[in-house]
Amino acid sequence: MSRGKNNMLHTVDTLSWDELLEEYFFSHILRPDTEWSYRKVTRGFIRFMGEATSPAQVIHRDVLRWRRDLLVEKKQSSHT
Repeated sequence: MSRGKNNMLHTVDTLSWDELLEEYFFSHILRPDTEWSYRKVTRGFIRFMGEATSPAQVIHRDVLRWRRDLLVEKKQSSHT
């Protein structure tokens, strides 16, 4: 759980994408370039899923569909 701007406790079910990233960055030591890269990938995933989709609504199959879209439809490398 995390504390929001108004000192409210958030559960995983109520975290926004930005809050989820901030929690991850807080708990991991990452270079600024890595954080930037994670934000960029997250923005792409949000575009794929739709702006109204919250992290709590995402299931494993959604991630697989997105990955397939990147690899097959957009012909991106699995190593980028």
